[in-house]
Amino acid sequence: MNYNVLTRNHGVSPTFKNQQSRPQVQQQPCNTKLLKKLREDLAGELLAINQYEENIAEITDPRILAMLQRIRDDEITHTGEVLAAIAYLCPREAELRDMGEETFNSQNQ
Repeated sequence: MNYNVLTRNHGVSPTFKNQQSRPQVQQQPCNTKLLKKLREDLAGELLAINQYEENIAEITDPRILAMLQRIRDDEITHTGEVLAAIAYLCPREAELRDMGEETFNSQNQ
């Protein structure tokens, strides 16, 4: 099983002191058609989260507010699922994403 999928599913972000200690992911051809569709799905999930956030900011009814918050949280969960699917299909893409996360974390400590 892919290292990146495991870390994402368990909410653990890998931290590596340098590039050489990073686990090497085998280069393999990625299904670019499917990846494109998944990226579009991811964009849709992110847009939905933003829309729910805007609606939540304007709602005062506690029942409606709770419902919208639950749906927003579902959309956030969906982003994790789509990212895990992308990591599964294209480990190199997941590795690059993790490198970006590591860079962000090291620059913002």
